[in-house]
Amino acid sequence: MSDQYAWNRGRSTSDDIADADDPRYETPGGAQNKANTALEDAKEYADEIPKYTQINGIVANIPDDNFSIIGGIGIRVDNGDQSLSITATGPVDIDPIPLSKVYDAGTAAAKNVGSAVGNVPVIGVDGYLDTGILPALAISDTFVINSQSAMLALNAQLGDVAVRTDLSKSYILKTAGASTLANWQELLTPTSPVQSVAGKTGVVTLTSADVGLGNVTNESKSTMFASPAFTGTPTGTTQATADNSTKLATTAYVKAQGYLVQAITAPVTLTKINSWVDVSGFYTLKAWSDSDGAVHIQGSIMSGTVGSIIANLPAGLRPTANIDMPCTANNAGDNAAIRIYANGDIQHLSGGNTLVSINGLFKP
Repeated sequence: MSDQYAWNRGRSTSDDIADADDPRYETPGGAQNKANTALEDAKEYADEIPKYTQINGIVANIPDDNFSIIGGIGIRVDNGDQSLSITATGPVDIDPIPLSKVYDAGTAAAKNVGSAVGNVPVIGVDGYLDTGILPALAISDTFVINSQSAMLALNAQLGDVAVRTDLSKSYILKTAGASTLANWQELLTPTSPVQSVAGKTGVVTLTSADVGLGNVTNESKSTMFASPAFTGTPTGTTQATADNSTKLATTAYVKAQGYLVQAITAPVTLTKINSWVDVSGFYTLKAWSDSDGAVHIQGSIMSGTVGSIIANLPAGLRPTANIDMPCTANNAGDNAAIRIYANGDIQHLSGGNTLVSINGLFKP
């Protein structure tokens, strides 16, 4: 048997004392005894210290180093460093915590998720709110372009409008795909009841001739009656016979005054009969009326039958009764005369038939 007390050889401690398990001695057995005693004392002391902690406002006071306050949660209190360890050891079944106990939860925390009134809507898997909450919206743009190719090249979305200046028309994208012509719908405008004006379309500029007023000039009221020139047969009011003013006089007013009004006629060459002819180098036998209404007869004749009808005056140049008019004959050597009848006949009344010169006038 080995010497278990070899460490104490040469000292004063006896083998019996060294082998003793007595805490009064500094032997291995005594030292262990002291350590065990100190541990027991410490545990008893620790058990006397209340262990208080709170979890979500719930007080835990269990005098044990390891204990459970809720199924599945282990709690260890270390009094040495005043620490608390919580370890989940299984399924946790925690009692509901009132919302009022949750710090700064906000008002939305008390609402249910959904689309009904008072619910909190959530974003779907497609990244959008449900269309029952927010219907699909289209924000339309308007593009002004000048050709079909420009329209088909647009980066347009549904509902966008293309204004074609080359056609004076507008189109809306009804189906996705702006590069396809069939996806564009022409926007129709109401047909105007007026298709043309005076036969003109487009930008119409009318003239007086377009509306049947080609002979009408645009005159102001202040100038349209300044020195007017009437044409045709204008009419007016016939003033009283005794009127002596600057009013216009109608033909009826003039006739009522007793004035003879005779239209001026151009000289008429008379047709000779009964062998009467014009004398060469002298005036041809003619008749006409002047502005005073007097009828003139002038010309030189010869070789006709003495006492016969020379010619006939046309209507308008005839007297209302027979008239005798003096003349000369035989180269002014004889006095002669002619008679003018109401029917217009001119008769050689007296004198010779050589160079009969007629130059006279009468009032019908």
